[in-house]
Amino acid sequence: MDVIAYSILIHGYCKLGEIERALQVCNVMCYSHKVMPTSLNHLSILLGLCKKGLLVEARWYLENVASRCQTGDVVFYNIVVDGYAKIGDIGNAVRLYDQIVVAGMFPTIITCNSLLYGYCKVGDLQAAESYFRAIQISSLRPTMVTYTTFMDALSEAGEVNTMLSLFNEMVENGIKPNAVTYSVIIKGLCKQLRFHDAIHFLDNMHVKGVIADQIIYNTLIQGFCEARDVQMAFHIHDRMVCCGVVPTPVTYNLLINVLCLKGKVIQAEMLLGSLREKGIQLRKFAYTTLIKAQCAKEMPYEAISLTGKLINEGFEASIEDFSAAINRLCKRKFPKEAIMFIPIMLSVGVFPDTEVYHVLVRALRKSNELSYLPILNALSVKTGVE
Repeated sequence: MDVIAYSILIHGYCKLGEIERALQVCNVMCYSHKVMPTSLNHLSILLGLCKKGLLVEARWYLENVASRCQTGDVVFYNIVVDGYAKIGDIGNAVRLYDQIVVAGMFPTIITCNSLLYGYCKVGDLQAAESYFRAIQISSLRPTMVTYTTFMDALSEAGEVNTMLSLFNEMVENGIKPNAVTYSVIIKGLCKQLRFHDAIHFLDNMHVKGVIADQIIYNTLIQGFCEARDVQMAFHIHDRMVCCGVVPTPVTYNLLINVLCLKGKVIQAEMLLGSLREKGIQLRKFAYTTLIKAQCAKEMPYEAISLTGKLINEGFEASIEDFSAAINRLCKRKFPKEAIMFIPIMLSVGVFPDTEVYHVLVRALRKSNELSYLPILNALSVKTGVE
C-alpha cells in the first residue's frame, strides 16, 4: 500500500460518511512507519467530520494535527470555521478565527465568508453588516460569495432595497454576479410581490450571458402561484421551456397546486394527464393535491380513480392521504363514496383508524344512509378498530 492507495481509501470513506473507517485507515498509515498521512488526507477527514456535524471531533482532530504536524496552513482552520458557521455556532467560529490570528496565520477571504455566513445564519444582521464592511476595508477583496451571502440574509429579512443597493455596489466594483446571486435577488423580489422587477432581473441575466437555471424559474413560478396569478405562472413555465430549461417535478407541483387553489380542477386534471402521457416524472404531491381538490369540488369518482393511478405509479399512500380525501367527501355529504376508499386502503395494507370510522359514521347518520352502518361496523371489527 502506497500513499495513493491509502488516500483513495480515506477519501472514499469520507465521501460515504464513514469517518470512523477513514480514521482507521489513517491510523494504519501512521503505525506502518512507511507511509505518513498527507495534508489532503487530513483535509478529507476534517471535511467529513464537519459535514456530519461532528464539530467537537473536528476541533480535536484539528488541534491534534496542528500539534503533531506543526502546520501553519489556514485551510485546515477554514474547514472547521465553516463547519461551526453552518450549524450556527458563531461563538466557536469567532474563537477559532481569533486563534488563527494569534497563531500568526493570515485569514483568507474564505475564512471571512464563513464567518459572515455564520452571522447571517443566526439572524444577526447588524453584526453581519459590520463584519461585511470590515472585510471591505481590510486587505482582502470581497468576492461574489461575500456579496451573495449577505444579500441572501437581507432577502430573508425583507430588506429588499438594501439588497438591491448591495447588488449595484457589487457590479460597480467589477464583481460579476452568477446564477446563485440572481436567484437570491429574484427570490427576495418575489417575496415582496415585486414581480415586474423580478422579471427585469431575469431579462438582465440573459443580457449578461448568465444562464437561468431551474431554481430561478421555479422561484418566479412559485411567486406567481402564491399570488394566485395562473396566467403569469404558466407564462414563466412556457418561457422556461423555450429557453431549453427542463421543468422539474417541483415546477409541475406548483402549477397543479395553483390551478386547484383557483378552482380550475378540470384544467389541473388535464395537465396531470398530459404529463403522465408524456412520461414526465411527477411527485406524489401533484396527485394528492389534485385528489383533495376533486373531493372538495364534489368529484368523488375522479378522486377515487386518481388514487388508483397514484398507487399504480408506485407511490405509498398513507393513512393521512386517505383521511384527507374521506374527510372532504364527508363534509360535502358524499359518505357512500367516501366508504369506497376503505377497500382501497385495505388493498395497500393501510388500516382505517378510529377517526376515519367516526367521521364516516357521523356522515352516514346525517345523510340518513343507515344501511351502510352494518358494513362499516363489520369492517371496524375486522380491522380491530372500535
